[in-house]
Amino acid sequence: MSLNRAAYLLAARKTPLEVQQAPYPSPDPGTIVVRNHAVAINPVDWKLQNFEIFPLKYPFILGEDVAGEVIAIGSGVTNFTIGQRVIGHCKNFTVGDNRYSGFQNFTVLSATLTAPLPPSISYEEAVVLPVSVSTAAAGLFQKDYLNLPHPSLSPQPLGQTVLIWGGSSSVGISAVQLAHAAGVEVITTASPHNHALLKNLGVSQVFDHRSPTVVDDIVTALENKQVVGAYDCISENQTQRACAEILERSKAAHKILVYTNDVSTPEGLPSSVTSKGIFCLTVENNEVGPAVWADYLPQALECGQFKPLPEPLVIGTGLECIQTAMERNMAGMSALKAVVKLV
Repeated sequence: MSLNRAAYLLAARKTPLEVQQAPYPSPDPGTIVVRNHAVAINPVDWKLQNFEIFPLKYPFILGEDVAGEVIAIGSGVTNFTIGQRVIGHCKNFTVGDNRYSGFQNFTVLSATLTAPLPPSISYEEAVVLPVSVSTAAAGLFQKDYLNLPHPSLSPQPLGQTVLIWGGSSSVGISAVQLAHAAGVEVITTASPHNHALLKNLGVSQVFDHRSPTVVDDIVTALENKQVVGAYDCISENQTQRACAEILERSKAAHKILVYTNDVSTPEGLPSSVTSKGIFCLTVENNEVGPAVWADYLPQALECGQFKPLPEPLVIGTGLECIQTAMERNMAGMSALKAVVKLV
C-alpha cells in the first residue's frame, strides 16, 4: 500500500500549511479513490486559512479541485474503472472528513462529482475545472435559481439571454460555456484583453467591466431581449449592485441575481430583484449533478465543445508548493488558475 501525505492546515489562521503523513483512504459506497496528479487553488482555500470564513475541525486538509487516476472503487459505482483518468470536485466541506479533501496524494471522490478525462487533455489543464463547473451549474440550472435547461452537445437557441458578470473568471468561463450549451445567449463582462477568448467560447457580447458606462451599455444591449437573470461570478458589493441595477432597468422577466455564497447581499438592492447565494456542492444531491457531470461534461470535453479553461499556471511540483500557489492566487489572477503538480 502506498503512503499518503497531505498539506495540513493545523489551526485557525495558521501559515504555512504543513506537509505530514496522512491516513491512506478507502472508498465509501458511491465513491472512488483517486491518486492525485494535479490540484488547483480556489479563493476559498486562502480565505479559510487566513480568515476562517466558516469553522473547521483541525487539523484540516483544504483543496477542492483534483485530477488523477482511479485506484479504488466503492460499492455501487459502475461508471468508472481502475486506472481511468478523471477530474473531480472534493466535498470535504459538506462531510467534514479529510479523506474527501484535495491537498493530498490520495482523495476520496463522490462518483457524482467526477468525470472521465480524455487523453487529449493533461491533468494540469483539466484540474482547473471541477469547482468552477459545479459552481456555475448550481447557479444556472438548479430549479430555485436561474433554472436554465440542462446543457447539450447540440443546443437549440431558446431566444433567452443571461447576463454573466465576470466572464473571464474561473467560474465565469465555465458559466458562459454551460449557458451557451443550454441554448441561451450570453452577455458578459471582462477586461478588454479577454474579450476575444470569451467570443471564441460563444459569448454574444462582452463589455469592459471598468468602463464608467458599463451598466448603461448592458441595459441598452438587453433591450427587447428575454432576460432570464444574472449570474455575478465576482460577487463583490459593487458587482452585485451593478447586476441588480441592470436587471431592474432592463425589465427582465426574471429578476434573479445569483452570486457565490462566501459574501453577503448588499443592502439597498432594488426590491424587485431576488438575490440568491449558491453553494456549489448541492448539485450532488439533485438532478443537476448527473446532468452536467455525467451526461454532458465527459462528451463535451472529448469532442472539444467544452474547453478546459482558464489556462493553468503551474506553480511547482509537490505538496510543499501548495502554500506558494495559494499566495499567488490571493494576489489576483485573470484568465489563469494556480495549479500544483503532484506526480
